Amino acid sequence: LPALPLEDALDPDVLEKSYQLPKDQAIARSQQPERWLQAYGSDGQNLPRKSDEEYQNEARWMYNQVFKARSYDRPSTENAIIRVLSTLHESKFELIYIVEHVYWKIGKSLTKEDVWKIQEYDLLWQPI
Repeated sequence: LPALPLEDALDPDVLEKSYQLPKDQAIARSQQPERWLQAYGSDGQNLPRKSDEEYQNEARWMYNQVFKARSYDRPSTENAIIRVLSTLHESKFELIYIVEHVYWKIGKSLTKEDVWKIQEYDLLWQPI
């Protein structure tokens, strides 16, 4: 008898629980962090490269949505947002890495909780 492919031999729930689905295998082959891929797409290619103007527009929108009510300084906050966004999108670092290792560059403008909020709103911005 010919051997069945794993996908056909096992229950789909078992495959999912054991991380044997095709998407899990794609993540394992990828050179990107798993949590980043889960947040932004299985191959990371879904996100087009952003221009400086797009980063500025997103930072301005995010400032108005989140930080304006808190009376944060607009220019420094928007610059910090752009730094976080570019690190997320261009370097493709996980947010936990940014919070732990890049935070010193933005800590004067944002709290660590703010950095997490930036990713939350970035995911809302992506479909726009």
